[in-house]
This record gives sequence, C-alpha cells and structure tokens, in this order.
Amino acid sequence: MGLRLAGEDVTLVKGVDTYGWLRSVDCSDADPGLKVDQKGSGLIADFQDNGVSKLRILDGGRAVLADTLELGTNPASAGRIRLPNNEWIAARDGANTADVNMVKVGSDGNVRVGAHLFPDVSAQLSLGTTASRWQDVILDRALVIGGAPSATGAVRLQNNAWVAARNAANTGDVNLVRVNAVDEPEIDGKLAIVGGAAFLSMGSNPATGGMVRLPNNQWIAARNGANTANVNMVKVGSDGNVRIGAHLFPDADGDSDIGSSSLRWRDVNASRNLMVRDASGNGLAGLIDAQGVESKVRATAIGDPAQDYGRVYFYDDGATVQVRFVYNDAGVLKSASLNLT
Repeated sequence: MGLRLAGEDVTLVKGVDTYGWLRSVDCSDADPGLKVDQKGSGLIADFQDNGVSKLRILDGGRAVLADTLELGTNPASAGRIRLPNNEWIAARDGANTADVNMVKVGSDGNVRVGAHLFPDVSAQLSLGTTASRWQDVILDRALVIGGAPSATGAVRLQNNAWVAARNAANTGDVNLVRVNAVDEPEIDGKLAIVGGAAFLSMGSNPATGGMVRLPNNQWIAARNGANTANVNMVKVGSDGNVRIGAHLFPDADGDSDIGSSSLRWRDVNASRNLMVRDASGNGLAGLIDAQGVESKVRATAIGDPAQDYGRVYFYDDGATVQVRFVYNDAGVLKSASLNLT
C-alpha cells in the first residue's frame, strides 16, 4: 500500500497488516528504515498508548519518556532508569578524547564511582546530614579539611582550627586540640588519660614507665605570677637525681609535712639555715653544738634571743650527734638537748 508522511510523496512501505496499520519497516539498503524530517517547530514524533503519550521526541532533539528507560540485557526491575549489573554510566571527558566512567553497580552489589568526585560549587555541598549519615568513611591516605590545610598527615587541618566534640549534655561543643597562630599545639580544658595502660609520653627518649614519661634533664615548667617569665619546677638531672628549680612552699601554712615517722629522709643538707617558726614568723627552736659554740652558718654571738631563737644546728663529735634546741622564753634564751647515737 502507499504511505504518505509529513506531506511528502507516497512511498511504498512493507510491513502493513490487512487493516492498513504499519507494523514493521524492513530495509535492505543504506537508507534509514524510517526518516521523519520536521521542518517546523512541532514534535518530531509522539508515540502514544491509547491516546496517552509515552515517548515524545521534541523539536531540538530532546526525548521525553512517560515512565521507564530500560537498557541492556537483564536490567533492574525497578526505577525510572533500569540498567544491568556492572555496566557504567559514562560521559566524554573535557578534551573529548576519552570516556569517563561515572557510576555503576558492581558485581558485589555496591555502587562504584569511576573517577574523582567533586562538588559542582566549592564549600557549599555536604555528604550526608545529621539525619542521613554514612555509617563508616574508610580512607586510604588522608582526611583533608579547610581552605589551606597541611600538606602531610593522615588528618590535615588548616591553622587555628579546633578539633571539637559535643559535650555530655549535648548542649554545647568542647574544643579539643588545635595548632594556634604561633604554630603551637593547644588543648582547651582538661586532658584525661584513661585506661589501665594509658600514659602520656613526651620528647625524645622518654622514660619507659609511668603515667607521664619525660626525657632526662627536661624541666616541667609553669609561668610565673606576673606572666613575665617561666619557673622551672621539677626534672631529673643528668646525674639521675630529682631537681627542684625554685623555692618549695606548702600550699597552706603549717599544714604539710616533708616525710613521716615511717618514711624518713636520710640526710638533709642545707647551705644556710633550717628554720622552725610559728604562724607569726617567730622562731620556735634552734640547734647549737655541744660546746655552746654556734654553727659556722652565722657569725653572730650565741646568747642573743633576737639572733638565736628559731635557729637549728647540729654537732657531731665523732661518737654522738648532739641536737640542741634553742627557744625564746619571755625574752630569755633557753635550750634543751637530745643525743642521737
């Protein structure tokens, strides 16, 4: 039969049924099996099902599907676009020289991405939300955060940016650690080291035991009250002994001991005086030698309460150590002795 398309001449087409409907187009030459040439601005084609458009090809080449696009063998059974397993959705690269694989479902059933994944606009898009979270993020090299992050490290942050966590009441944030503007690590608040095997190790070649492990000859220091200089508190010197770097005071007057009756210091070596005073600063006792001669600590004469009370001296004659306590009784210098063998 004859078929007239778009006002053209009658063309002989094979494949019409007995009712005159076109069922197939059979071709055996280089010409298209079906050519629709829309010269105006209307639809190029409109495929309908019982009067309802299912596929429309619009002027300009756009195709509109009413329901589903299925591609390949054994595609998915749901979804608007249904693809087989392990087949890429691909696009041409920017130079138009190669294909870029974008996304597919691999043979393991997981979604695979075939290239670097970038947001279209910098610093405006998120991966997940507080209500739609990824379970785990597994990285091979580094987590990089910020506009000018470090160039090395497993976690790479920009300067002066806190690593923070939510507080226990979920009402505010707690800053944990950062590198400040003068390139020093900072910890904001308390640092708790928990666990039976936990410890803090600092410096090169630190101690191998203890909760806090430091190298030899390195001070633990603090800022002075005026915030103008450092005060060295304690260290282990190169001779293996503990060293104190400043005057050592009890925190409360007359409230703390140095040693006890069961934990005694062996020797006390002083360069000047061993003082025992009351709360008002008055001396309570002192020590003189067995001959009544003052220790070499002072050059003033013995017998002046204003000079002698509150002083402590020792005398060793080779056989005994005599300890003599000197005290002020209403302006009168008195003493009592104790022999230590």
